[in-house]
Amino acid sequence: MSKKAVKSKVETSRHFCCRTVQCCKKVGWLSLQDDGSVSFGLSDKTFVSPRQKFVSGIWNAYNRIGIDFLVESKLLDGVRNPHFTFHPPLKFHLKDQYSEKGAATTIFSGIADVGIVLGQQNQLPWIRAISNPIPKMSEHKLRSGNLGVELFSIDSEGESASVKIEIDILDSNATLKNGERDCWLVKWGQFSYRCKMSLCAPQISTLAWYYEY
Repeated sequence: MSKKAVKSKVETSRHFCCRTVQCCKKVGWLSLQDDGSVSFGLSDKTFVSPRQKFVSGIWNAYNRIGIDFLVESKLLDGVRNPHFTFHPPLKFHLKDQYSEKGAATTIFSGIADVGIVLGQQNQLPWIRAISNPIPKMSEHKLRSGNLGVELFSIDSEGESASVKIEIDILDSNATLKNGERDCWLVKWGQFSYRCKMSLCAPQISTLAWYYEY
């Protein structure tokens, strides 16, 4: 009997890091899957409450309602290490990465036709995340042989700061503006993802996202 060929899974990632004088700290990650899906998560602990669950199966192309969801890791408890995924062309969900029962818990689920949105406006805001203060972050150690991994890093002269990550969804033909610092454009599947990092006052880790329906 001949063995059936198994298609290898293509997956690459971008690691968000903060470089200090002493070391390089892990901030977050962006995972790019072969089906065009894109996931984001913070490297440090971010807690969300099951009470934040939101499921929307309704989407309006012209009279959309915008909602900002903000999750504060210190004040809310319940689910650890959430990751947000966009499954093109229209599915979004937020799940916990680790679960005591072994199955991921869906915290947020919604739909939005991103192609139509980008035909009406030049970008769709998506992720707004802030890390823990730099001293509380884990050190980043990239093992040799990690193919498909690219580092996005921001420099910090001191450690009295947190790192903010902003991710927006743009058209596949989008380009960065001249002079944009600490900003990267990831083209994957049908869309582009603008990733921007900046330093802010030290604070607890938060995960925020924007949703229109």
